[in-house]
Amino acid sequence: MTAPIAVLGAGGRAGRAVVAEAVRRGQPVVAIVREPARHDDLRGPGVTLAAGDALDPESLASAAAGARGLVCAVTPFTAPPASFDGFDAGYYGRVFAAIAATGVARTVVVGLFATLRAPDGGLVLDDPALFPAALRPFARAHADGIERLRATGGTDWLVLSPPPGLSPDAEPTGRYLLAEPVADARRWAQPLAHADLATAVLDELDHPTARCAHLAVYAA
Repeated sequence: MTAPIAVLGAGGRAGRAVVAEAVRRGQPVVAIVREPARHDDLRGPGVTLAAGDALDPESLASAAAGARGLVCAVTPFTAPPASFDGFDAGYYGRVFAAIAATGVARTVVVGLFATLRAPDGGLVLDDPALFPAALRPFARAHADGIERLRATGGTDWLVLSPPPGLSPDAEPTGRYLLAEPVADARRWAQPLAHADLATAVLDELDHPTARCAHLAVYAA
């Protein structure tokens, strides 16, 4: 029997899209969420629902045991909060450390557009003309998490950052473009369907083209 993939944050839009794409491919999935009772609709042929906390290495390792690859689509918020006062700036660093401790062979992370490089060479998150300053603490936490991944030896990972036009309403095409981690003004306004992001994620789990890297993923 084929080993499953594990999807952390399976209850969110990106996570659900990855689960659906895996099912479409006939691949078994372990859908990891903190509260399985709230996501019973994820259950189905080929999908096992498992309890796991992204910040708890022990529970995450247990939920992902035996997986051939892991997708991280986790976020601490279902919507931007009114304030980031008290937000754990080390959140993603702790999440990625917990993932590394699972021993799963390969991890693909759904990243943020804000962590790409702006045309001037800085990060998008540092340019208030490109990214809301109020959301900067969250984006900085994700960028710091990526640096934590870079510093983790022996871990096979890839971060795929979609454009701000990532949308559940965009029409899926089955196509996408992987590019260097630079915000391409010619492409960042083009909507990318969650289903096409999921295709890119599963393709990179099944047939890796980049390792220990951060790439942009755009509509094609």
